[in-house]
Amino acid sequence: MIGDLGDDILIGLSGDDFLEGGEGRDRIEGGDGNDLLYAGLSKLSYAPGYGADPQGENTLYGGQGNDLLFGSFGRDYLYSESEDDEILGLWGDDYLDGGYGNDKLDGGFGNDTLIGGDGNDVLYDGSYKTGYGDDVLDGGNGDDVLDGGQGNDRLFGGNGDDRLTAAGFIPSGTGGIFGLNETDILVGGQGRDTFQLGGRNAAGTLCVYYDDPYDTGAGNDNDYAMIADFKPNEDTIELVGKSTDYVLGSSSVGSSEGVAIHVVNGKSQELIAIVQGVSSLNLQDDYFKFL
Repeated sequence: MIGDLGDDILIGLSGDDFLEGGEGRDRIEGGDGNDLLYAGLSKLSYAPGYGADPQGENTLYGGQGNDLLFGSFGRDYLYSESEDDEILGLWGDDYLDGGYGNDKLDGGFGNDTLIGGDGNDVLYDGSYKTGYGDDVLDGGNGDDVLDGGQGNDRLFGGNGDDRLTAAGFIPSGTGGIFGLNETDILVGGQGRDTFQLGGRNAAGTLCVYYDDPYDTGAGNDNDYAMIADFKPNEDTIELVGKSTDYVLGSSSVGSSEGVAIHVVNGKSQELIAIVQGVSSLNLQDDYFKFL
């Protein structure tokens, strides 16, 4: 079923449906079944392979079943109800809600809000390929994976054993940089959470997140992770290298109180994270994991 021009209401009811809103501000409900819902795909004059109306504001409901929901170039509200769904916001400042089930949510371009809901969800928003934005990711209940991508993001793990990373990847001649010019907030919530401050770049090389080669020293730290709700007896901070590659100290950024984590670069030290709510940490303790 294709809505074409205008503000449409498309309802799929039972069965496996294909519903496309076309241009306009549409409301699309898949109903029961494994549905494929598009906010607008017919108009291809904006970008081949995506299409849609850049002024559109659409609402899609997946309903029962394993659904696949696509947003548009405008602001979209995409909801799944139950089962294991996949939701892609594409362009625009979108709102994605996974509801029940083990869902995959990708906000794409724009300043997006992603809500995992119940279940073990994967929430991802933005890379150098899929978009930059200042996003909010909330895992909800379950053991979730949250990746904020580029931009100044806020991540909330919720209940469960969650994995949080917010450093967006920017390719470069040496393989890439993570977290350049970003200030991200990571909140673990209840459960045993992992805060990732390092990983592999496009070349497969392990690298430190928020290690900005363009910083000029103390007082010029403009990219780092702010880790809140850290519980040393439950949570883990992942770092690349070994304990002697890092130095812990008090925070030197504004009014932010907590333990600052610096990576040692030759004679200089680069701030990569501030762990709030604690007065001291020890790099030799088990809550630090080195990759």
